[in-house]
Amino acid sequence: MIRRLRTRIIVFVVALLALVQVVAFVTVTSANSELRELTSSPVAVAAFDRLEQTLAALGAISMLLSMGGAIVIAMDITRPITQLTEAAARMQDGDYSKPVSLPRSDEIGALANSLNHMRECIAEREQEILHLAYRDTLTDLANRVLFHDRLEHAIVNAKRTGRTLSVLMMDLDRFKYVNDSLGHGVGDHVLREVAQRLSDLLRQADTIARLGGDEFAILLENVDERYVTRVALKIQHALEQPIDYEDQLLDVGSSIGIAHFPEHGENIGTLLRNADISMYVAKRNKSGHAVYDVSYDTHQQKHLSLLSEIRQAVEGNQLRVYYQPKISLATSTVEGVEALLRWDHPRRGFIPPGDFIPFAEHTGYIKVLTRWVLEQAVRQCGQWRTAGIPLRVAVNISARDLLNRELPEFIARLLDRCDTPASLLCLEITESGFMEDAAHSQRVLEQLSALGVRLSIDDYGTGYSSLSYIARLPVDELKIDRSFINQMSDPTTATIVRSTIDLGHSLGLQVVAEGVEDENDLRTLRQFGCDQAQGYFMSRPLPARELEEWLRHSSWNCVGTKTAKSSSPAPTLLPSFSGAR
Repeated sequence: MIRRLRTRIIVFVVALLALVQVVAFVTVTSANSELRELTSSPVAVAAFDRLEQTLAALGAISMLLSMGGAIVIAMDITRPITQLTEAAARMQDGDYSKPVSLPRSDEIGALANSLNHMRECIAEREQEILHLAYRDTLTDLANRVLFHDRLEHAIVNAKRTGRTLSVLMMDLDRFKYVNDSLGHGVGDHVLREVAQRLSDLLRQADTIARLGGDEFAILLENVDERYVTRVALKIQHALEQPIDYEDQLLDVGSSIGIAHFPEHGENIGTLLRNADISMYVAKRNKSGHAVYDVSYDTHQQKHLSLLSEIRQAVEGNQLRVYYQPKISLATSTVEGVEALLRWDHPRRGFIPPGDFIPFAEHTGYIKVLTRWVLEQAVRQCGQWRTAGIPLRVAVNISARDLLNRELPEFIARLLDRCDTPASLLCLEITESGFMEDAAHSQRVLEQLSALGVRLSIDDYGTGYSSLSYIARLPVDELKIDRSFINQMSDPTTATIVRSTIDLGHSLGLQVVAEGVEDENDLRTLRQFGCDQAQGYFMSRPLPARELEEWLRHSSWNCVGTKTAKSSSPAPTLLPSFSGAR
């Protein structure tokens, strides 16, 4: 305000002085002209001439002062305007780092302050835009765009310097179950916790990114393969620790695929693709992590091909249901059968279940296959019952099926449509299946049990189930995995089998052994008090009509009066497929 007042006073005084001088000069000049006309006195005329010259000089000085004042005032205005123009040009070029320094209290100072405020606001917004463009908003990790950018620069640098780099692709194993059963809020909490654990494990120079969903990527530069493997193991161990959410422990786990530059690719697309393929191999094999191998490409292409063809298999009547007898060891009679899925491909021939069942589970198409098998098995069970062969039929269901709230209603309608008592249907669930989301699985199992359906824990001993969960679940049967039965010649394994049988009986469960391949195994199981057994020693899986023929002629029948012939040779064995449906 003082500067503005001073400038106005200077302008007013200079202008007034110039005006006075101009008026005085005009007045004296006019008077001098009149005096020349009235008198001829040289002295008077000379005096007026000197006065006129003095006033002219004063007028010239006043004009010069006015011009100087105008120049000073102009410079006082144009210099800050130039600074403001330069600041605006810097902002136009994207440089928001240097503020406008004009400590003035006049209008120009106010304009400078406004420009500085605008600069700060634009800088903040641009920073926010850059953050949104390159960072994941949930975890604050790098996003896909930033990861690709850093990987591209890392590849260029590695090619120039000859250094190495590795890409790790990581996927959470059981994240979908957390989201589906507990909601996206809990899922977000899990993702943030995973991001924090990764950040705590890795170096600041390493790039950690969330690519989307529960998929993460890690870029490690200037490290050898052993270091990368150690990092993968550290990540696995860190994510094996449960995540606490409101006093509820969540177990997610992880699968990691690794690709090294330049062995497994020299560009972004190839490295990411091969790391992704390796990740799915690790997930399928439950190995925790896998380093890319050329052979994985063949398997991946085959699986992709099978996925598209399996949809046609359901509609094209290429699938078959085979039935393997389950023998009572107390009465040596056939008390039930297990329905197993087979695929008779028109070009590939017989495709082992192990080649397409795990892939169908991972992609979610297992739900379609489960429904198809249930319909075939329950219909066949109803037909056998009508024909006087009341065999209980067991059908495998996957962990994904237990997440389907409509499963109990679907089975109830199916049993009613096929006129089949619920007691003749047994559903076999792997222990890892109900451990994925024990609370939700228990609700579904309780609904199925209320229908009268028999429930069995399949492949017992291969997972990490809690005995407290098993005690609470409404199950009727415990099925010991074939990997234990086949090694009962080992005393330790035999002790585990005996203990498992005793445990099942103490919980009020019937115990079934699968994978019985010879008479010694059968005799040992009978001594241990096992209730039922199935395996190639008694019969391989058979189509329905062949099973009916087998029942009519086999030593193992539905009458309950014959025992197994110890001298009879075991049937010709076909390859055994663990986990086949």
